[in-house]
Amino acid sequence: MKKSVLAICLGLGTVALMSFTTITPISSTVAMDNISFKIKNDTGTDHRIISSSGGSVSLDASSSSHSISMKEGDDVFMYDKGTKGAKILKVEASLKGKTLMLSDLLK
Repeated sequence: MKKSVLAICLGLGTVALMSFTTITPISSTVAMDNISFKIKNDTGTDHRIISSSGGSVSLDASSSSHSISMKEGDDVFMYDKGTKGAKILKVEASLKGKTLMLSDLLK
């Protein structure tokens, strides 16, 4: 009888301790900063580009260069008449602060 009462008390004590224990999940979220770079439209005609995350930018031929900020890993495509065209660039950390020539990207 004493063993039965002891087993019940140990069981209830374990359940009571478990109810007060909190398990905190570990977050593996990595903050991703945007990569800022410039594209100079040296083609002589107006163009438009779009990123894989959906943002688009007009690249007017009359401007000197266009500041762009995108997430690392985004793909950049030409955008003409409402349709996504050829992929011209994948955004990488090494592009930060650089100026790219559109004519080089179109090759």
